Amino acid sequence: MHRNTIIILGLLLLIAISLTARMLSNSQTESDFALSPFMDDATTNKGHNSSVNTPQQQSSAATQNTDSASEFNKNSLLAEQQDSATDNQSNKDQWSIDRLTSESSSLLNNNQQQFDNETRDEQWASATELKIRDFVAIHATNPDFKLDSLECRRTLCKLLMSEPSLGKASDTQWMEMNTQLIIYRKDYGLMPAGSSSYFQGSIAEHTVFLKRI
Repeated sequence: MHRNTIIILGLLLLIAISLTARMLSNSQTESDFALSPFMDDATTNKGHNSSVNTPQQQSSAATQNTDSASEFNKNSLLAEQQDSATDNQSNKDQWSIDRLTSESSSLLNNNQQQFDNETRDEQWASATELKIRDFVAIHATNPDFKLDSLECRRTLCKLLMSEPSLGKASDTQWMEMNTQLIIYRKDYGLMPAGSSSYFQGSIAEHTVFLKRI
């Protein structure tokens, strides 16, 4: 009788232990299930936070964008100012060229009018024409340079000359001769009074007035 009691108590103890273990196992499962949404939310929030900039990062990015926009505007303004300066310089150069052309044309017309109204001083004119021919022979180093026409009146001499040219007045033989004539003006008794050059193809034609001094 005593032995049967011990066996029954032992069986009850085993059953109690088994029930306790099962309850603990179910409790742990329920706990894990209850925590899993929070864990998923935490994982999702972590991934979301990694893709979203912090206020400091957003502020830095905004500052960089503002600096980039400011630099672009500054460069654009500088480019516009440079273009404007270039245009102004071009307009100024063109104005200078037009002014010089106008002044040269006006001077040439005045010289032509005075030349047409002058009578010929035969003694001075003949001697001066010889001096001019000597001057051209000495200083015209280009063999293709031609003195096509020469006439002196009382105070003015008119010369028509032609020569091969590259299309620039500064490259012509006459420009060199004009400088020489200014240097030796006292020897020849003449001073350049005005000239014009006309370029036709590879030929430069010069109309020159020299004034008696």
